[in-house]
Amino acid sequence: MRITDLNIDGFGKFNDLSINGLGEGLTVLHGENEAGKSTLLSFIRRMLFGFPDKRGKCNHYPPFKGGLHGGRLSVYGDDGANYTLERYAKDGLNVYLPDGTIKGEAELGKLLGNADKDVFENVYAFGLDELQDFNRLNGESISGKLYSAGTGIGAASISSIQRFCDTKKGDLFKPSGKKPLINTLFTGINNIEQNIKDIEDGQYTYDLLHSDIGDTEKKISELKEKKSALLEKQEHIKALLSVWDDWVELQIHASKLEELPKFESFPENGLNRYESLKERIQDIDESIAELNRSIERNRTQQGNIVVDDLLLAQKDVIFELGKGVGKYRAEIVELQDLKVSLKGEMKRLGVMLQVIGPEWDEEKLNGFDISIPAIDDVRKRHGEINEMDDDIRVMRQELKSIEDSISKKDRTQDAVYGKILMQRSAILNMADRVVGYRSNTEQIISHRIKLDGKKKELANLLGDIGSKWDESVLENFDISSSVRDPVSAMKDGFNDTELNIHDLEAKLEWSKNDIVRIAGSIDEIDTKINAIDMHIPEAELHKMLASLKSLQSRYSSLKEKEIDLKSLEREENFASMMGQMPVAINQKMPIWPTGVFAGMGVAGLVAGYVYNELQGGIVACIGLFIVAVIYSVSVRNAGKSVTLPANDVGGARSGNAKEQVVQEIRSIREQMLVDAVSCDFEDIPERSVLEDRYDELKEYALGIRSVSELRSQRDGFEKERLTSLEQYVSLESNIDDMREFHKEIQAEWKEWLISCDLDIDIAPGDMPDKFALVREGKDKLVFIGDILSQLLRCESSVEEFEADARELLDMCELEDSGRSIDQDVLKLRDDVNAEFAKTGKVEQIKKDLDELVARSDVLTVDLKEKEAERDIVLDRWKEWLAKYGLSSEMTTESILDIFTSIRNCYEVLDKIKDMSDKIGSYADSITVYENKIRSVLDVCERKESGLGFDTELELLRDDVEKALSEKNRLDALILELDGLVFSLKDAEGKHLGNLSEMSVLLKEGFSEAEDEFVSNAKVWDELVRARNGYEVAESHVRKLSGNDDEHLKIVDELNCSKFDVLKAQEIEAVGLIGEIDDELESLSDEKGSIRNQIRQFEGYNEGSALRLELESLKEGLNERSREWATYSVAQHILSKAMERYERERQPDVITEAQSFFSNITGGKYERLYSPLGSSDIFVEDGAGKRKDIIELSRGTAEQLYLALRFGFIKELGKHSESLPIVFDDILVNFDPVRSRNAISSINELSLSNQVLYFTCHPGTVDMFRDVVPDVRVVELSEL
Repeated sequence: MRITDLNIDGFGKFNDLSINGLGEGLTVLHGENEAGKSTLLSFIRRMLFGFPDKRGKCNHYPPFKGGLHGGRLSVYGDDGANYTLERYAKDGLNVYLPDGTIKGEAELGKLLGNADKDVFENVYAFGLDELQDFNRLNGESISGKLYSAGTGIGAASISSIQRFCDTKKGDLFKPSGKKPLINTLFTGINNIEQNIKDIEDGQYTYDLLHSDIGDTEKKISELKEKKSALLEKQEHIKALLSVWDDWVELQIHASKLEELPKFESFPENGLNRYESLKERIQDIDESIAELNRSIERNRTQQGNIVVDDLLLAQKDVIFELGKGVGKYRAEIVELQDLKVSLKGEMKRLGVMLQVIGPEWDEEKLNGFDISIPAIDDVRKRHGEINEMDDDIRVMRQELKSIEDSISKKDRTQDAVYGKILMQRSAILNMADRVVGYRSNTEQIISHRIKLDGKKKELANLLGDIGSKWDESVLENFDISSSVRDPVSAMKDGFNDTELNIHDLEAKLEWSKNDIVRIAGSIDEIDTKINAIDMHIPEAELHKMLASLKSLQSRYSSLKEKEIDLKSLEREENFASMMGQMPVAINQKMPIWPTGVFAGMGVAGLVAGYVYNELQGGIVACIGLFIVAVIYSVSVRNAGKSVTLPANDVGGARSGNAKEQVVQEIRSIREQMLVDAVSCDFEDIPERSVLEDRYDELKEYALGIRSVSELRSQRDGFEKERLTSLEQYVSLESNIDDMREFHKEIQAEWKEWLISCDLDIDIAPGDMPDKFALVREGKDKLVFIGDILSQLLRCESSVEEFEADARELLDMCELEDSGRSIDQDVLKLRDDVNAEFAKTGKVEQIKKDLDELVARSDVLTVDLKEKEAERDIVLDRWKEWLAKYGLSSEMTTESILDIFTSIRNCYEVLDKIKDMSDKIGSYADSITVYENKIRSVLDVCERKESGLGFDTELELLRDDVEKALSEKNRLDALILELDGLVFSLKDAEGKHLGNLSEMSVLLKEGFSEAEDEFVSNAKVWDELVRARNGYEVAESHVRKLSGNDDEHLKIVDELNCSKFDVLKAQEIEAVGLIGEIDDELESLSDEKGSIRNQIRQFEGYNEGSALRLELESLKEGLNERSREWATYSVAQHILSKAMERYERERQPDVITEAQSFFSNITGGKYERLYSPLGSSDIFVEDGAGKRKDIIELSRGTAEQLYLALRFGFIKELGKHSESLPIVFDDILVNFDPVRSRNAISSINELSLSNQVLYFTCHPGTVDMFRDVVPDVRVVELSEL
């Protein structure tokens, strides 16, 4: 989010103020003190987080100049939409969405990423006071926001969750509270328990009422005993009736058991076990065949894999070398740059040595003494010689003047030179200008010597730059970043395209090999497919297999039906043996009496409850329900008792059934014959033939499945081949495009070189050297320009002096003496002074003449002495020059210039030495690295490709990854083969076990063959059904009788009983029981009256209600306690999670802050450190010395706090919306260097967040403009 417009209606000193068009990067707002910078910062805070309570002591910024207290803020959200925030102190907040919809705080929270006021004012918008307070960064809100953002819980605020848990816990329970729910529940439970105790003390009178119903209960007991005897008789009759059907079934099953063959035993669930074994044996056979094929396929795949063990042995070395390839490439580039720079410095040193002297070299330079004493000695000699030269020159001039004066005085003592005396003032002024003239003359000579040397250097330099270069081309050539950046981009483009072409060529070769490999795999699969016999179509094969399965399944059904047919025939024989016997047929009894009995049971239960005879009611209900169940079973299983003839019984049991079975057998045989014909059988085959045929077709199906799998693999390889072909074509196209692009770049590069008059064979990588030469040439051109301007200035002064002097000499009508013009001027000065003196008396002239002669003699002696002294000094000077191998003609002034040149040469030598050391270090490092790669190539028995050692390493890394892949694939195949072999052995063992189990099963089934076993299983199933039916019927009869004696008695009774007689006895018992029930009802009414009196006893219902209420309160207490515990546990877990987060994730903030702090301090402090479990921050300088915050200066501490805030902003920005950053003159305590570094960091921060910087210092604004040229500056005074 960023702020675009700011509109204040009324806030502090501002009224109707608008600041529009705030950019998304860095904006500086400048204003003098009291211009309103802090007011604007507070306005932004209030617009985003509201106005404080009027009762607070903070500055509310009332609108002193009128207007509504508030305004509007236009923002640009991260979703790309524009929003307007309108907030006034009285009306609250309105958020205007792009579609005109008005929202509130919730929408603003989304825009702010749910950052709260503490986070914004202490991390994003702060002044110097907040910057100096480190504890503001340790606030709960900031830690919570950082935790919420880092853990991805979004809008949730950790501090809000903590406060929510505290509030909920306080609402539930407080140790000394009364209103919380748990406290209220405790009070209610104590009160109810006391009330229940009071009620229980009055229960003794309740027992007295029970004595009044004793007689009534005794009568009821006697009637119940009589009723019980009748019920027992009734139950016995019902029991006999209930087992009557079972008795009939018992007789039928006994006859059937006599007919069936006698087997002592048979395997339990034998037929199912046989079929399961048969199916398992078939499945295992298929599994064994499939495993054998898989093993063969696995071994073939293993044979196709080749692993380069030598390469894998060097895997770790290659990967370790790969970590240093970036350093290697950087060192190669740096080495080339250093070599070019070294070459330039060496050339520069040679030129400088040539300037000193043609015989000068580095050895002579190093042997020359340029110490301070040596320089002082030369300066002293220089001053001494110059002083002597000046004295001699003055003496000679004076002596010459005296001689001239004597000569003139001798010739013309009486002459008076009026013209010279008239120009005396001009002559004296001109004589004063002689010193300046001579100085300018000397400077002209020196400047011309320097100018010639610099022009020679410049000419050599221009020749190195380009054959067509001259001073005009050099002057017009632009070396700004607007030129260097495109050249650097072209250089990068050249390198990138060459690398891309090389990479694409390698990929193209790999793709070509892959296509060949895939084609080989396809040919191998085609060979395998052609080797498999497929004379039966797959559809026909599936149809035959389905027919065989159908034959197998119907074979079992056919045998079952044949057994059923035999069973029906035996039943006909059994029916003929039974004679005239009651048989139940399809005339069923009505079902409605079942509902009557069930209803009577329910009514009895209700009556027992009403009349306080619940036990009797329960017994009656259970008895009637049993009667209903027995009757219902009888209705389902029994018909009318009709005596049928024996032949009728047989017809009823088997007539239609036998015919139906015969029909089903015929139908099954017809269907089986159809299936047999479809399987190439003429008739229904034996089961063993079916199984052999099924195994044969199954084996053939497996072959077809293998063909299908091979075709599927072939399709996969075909798709892979097409993909590889497409990739190959695409790579060829990409290479062609890249080569074409490379040609375009080359053409563009040559055009640029031609436009710059540079040689077209210059490579982009050589341009940094050319730029350095151009920069050096421009520097020389500027230096030459300076020398030329000085030379022109001196020549102008000399020409002006000579013109004025000649004009003066002409005015004085003096002829050319052959001397220099400055000497003529000095001579003229002497003459005019002499003429001025001649205007006295002649005696005075004579006297002066004598004095001049005497003076001339003295000067002659002094001159000779001074010249002798000068010769001695010059001899010593020549000795000094000879000591250092210098020309004896060199002056002290030139030696002083040499000292300066030598000092410059030493600086160049230091650079050359430093570069040489670096070149040696880089060369050694590169050699070591290349030797390591070469060693790996030798160990791996590989030859160098000549593409470069970094490329060799990349190829090795690619080959290692491929070899690892092949090795992993081989290991997986070996592991898979072990599993397959193990599975094969396990399958073979299971196969033998199943065959053994089948043999045992046949033996247990008294069978030699499987068909005999199936037949015996059918017989055994019939025998088991008959036995089970007999046992079930007998068990039902025994349930009625119990022990053996009773059972024999019941059997005799059933033999002697008839169904009609038993029904009549049952009806009679029911009538007697009804009479007893009427009498019991009367007694129950009497007993109920007494019960009513007991119920009227006070406190009975109240006590129950209180107990219910007590249980309810306890349950509520348990629920509220669990809820309170939940909030407590949640708080504890949240606190632990925040502690762990601060311990583990805090280094992310420190890491971000570390980079900013190192940049701000110019690299003096390279590391920040925060111990685990502590909020302390330590800084560490380049020497490893660690300091606490209190050991830092105020400015450095503020810089640390600023860097930490930058770290918080970076870390929060990773997980939530970006927010605008507002600084209020936070750099006032920073020195200029660190201020510039801090501005650079602020500019870096503005790449991800909008930054507004308020300042009152014009110097800070200039510094921002210097560091960030395109920064926008808003002058508050102009608003």
